[in-house]
Amino acid sequence: GDFFGVGHGLVKDYWSLPLTMSPREGRGFNCYFPMPFSREGRIEMTNEGERRLVVYFYIDYETYEEPLANAGLFHAQWRRENPTEGWGDDARRIDEDGEYLREVWTTPNTTGEGNYVILEASGRGHYVGCNLNIDCFQRLKNDWYGEGDDMIFIDGDTKPTLHGTGTEDYFNTAWSPLTEFWTPYHGQPVASSGGEGWLYKGKQSVYRYHIEDPVHFRESIRVTIEHGHANNLSNDYSSTAYWYQTEPHAPPPELPPVSARLPRADGSERRCYTRPAMIRNDGRRPAELRPVTIETGYLAHAEGSALISMGGTTVLCAATTEDRLPRFAVGSGSGWITAEYSMLPRSTHTRTSRERNASSGRTAEIQRLIGRSLRSVARLDLLGERTFTVDCDVIRADGGTRTAAITGAYVALMQAFHKLVESKAYTTFPVRCGVGAVSCGLVDDTALLDLDYSEDFGAAVDFNVVMTEAGEMVEVQGTGESRPFTRDEMTGLIDLAEGGIQELFSAQQAALKEAGITVSPAAPAAS
Repeated sequence: GDFFGVGHGLVKDYWSLPLTMSPREGRGFNCYFPMPFSREGRIEMTNEGERRLVVYFYIDYETYEEPLANAGLFHAQWRRENPTEGWGDDARRIDEDGEYLREVWTTPNTTGEGNYVILEASGRGHYVGCNLNIDCFQRLKNDWYGEGDDMIFIDGDTKPTLHGTGTEDYFNTAWSPLTEFWTPYHGQPVASSGGEGWLYKGKQSVYRYHIEDPVHFRESIRVTIEHGHANNLSNDYSSTAYWYQTEPHAPPPELPPVSARLPRADGSERRCYTRPAMIRNDGRRPAELRPVTIETGYLAHAEGSALISMGGTTVLCAATTEDRLPRFAVGSGSGWITAEYSMLPRSTHTRTSRERNASSGRTAEIQRLIGRSLRSVARLDLLGERTFTVDCDVIRADGGTRTAAITGAYVALMQAFHKLVESKAYTTFPVRCGVGAVSCGLVDDTALLDLDYSEDFGAAVDFNVVMTEAGEMVEVQGTGESRPFTRDEMTGLIDLAEGGIQELFSAQQAALKEAGITVSPAAPAAS
């Protein structure tokens, strides 16, 4: 997205007068800069990535009887300095050390030496603006990345022809902005407010277009900006400059290889957030669960029950306790936990016939998955000669029925255990920790958590992840539906799922607490 106004390779909805990224999720790239040509024009796109891309485009143009007189040709230039060369002691914080603050702030820079260079061009033309992108990837003496003066040198001037008063001033903002916004000529489409007490941590992207106020030059221009006051900060800077000029012109700097152009990883890349600002059909962010409710004691006669809803998916889970064992477990000294799963005929858009004689392959697979998940955290050796069966009936299906069933089944099973603890049949809960599950996948190359049916249907890659509260994996089901997935994408999806499952653990605990149940895990079994 750097040419189209947003840096760090990000894509998101925003607009300015000459450049926009339009819905859906900023994937409509539009450039309205006029690009005059006298004889011919050629626009090339080169895919230097590892995956095939599908692109469609429109180009509007006008023809004239003769070339426009003195028309400058459109130019754009991308640059990066990673990191910029700062100075001073970054172990000293200027917000805590007044003497050091005065030392840094009174250090002069009147020549522009060491400034970050946005544009350097020779010839005759006019500069029409830039986007500047800063990644505050390390903690420095000053969290605020601004106060760097803009200095523009025109036609060989050794001192700045135009000398501004600070980064935020050049980009038409004030007082260390934290807000994402966009206007015709200036804006901040990416603003990181940091975290963990570190303001401005992360990626920032700002733009300023000189449409009404172009900066003219006859011989040369050099557009620069300080990286912090007097260049005291060492951050990751990149930019795209736009200008018009007549021919001939000096050759541009060579474009760095792909490896030197990739944005710095900060964790979001690992989670595959190619479009962090993406809003889904139901208004959620990519890493956001659907609304979760768990109602305990829904069935009066079951030893334990839970009605779990995750968005449009609702599953009724009921736990039954029986003082008997399946034949294979008799004499083993352990109990058994199993599960059954079914979907009501009108839980889906069209009626699904009941499975009367035998379970389908899908149903059998899901039943085994729920049973395995519950057994993974249970102390079977403490159950006695008992079988616990958890029936999971899908009342309404909108994606993620198996994962919702696992999360709800655990709550139902804990209620059954609680009754045995209350009756003194058990001295402790025969369980090591909690278990939960969630779906995730890649939709339009964006990693999404907790897929609804439409997202699941359109996912190129989908995963179901089951984890214990101890951070162990019970099951990872991953499928490349329309394309293979990389190891990094797999890791990113598992990380995404883990964050969602942690939230589900909290929902389980809250539901049990409301029922007056606090699960005290049993000690680990002797090895």
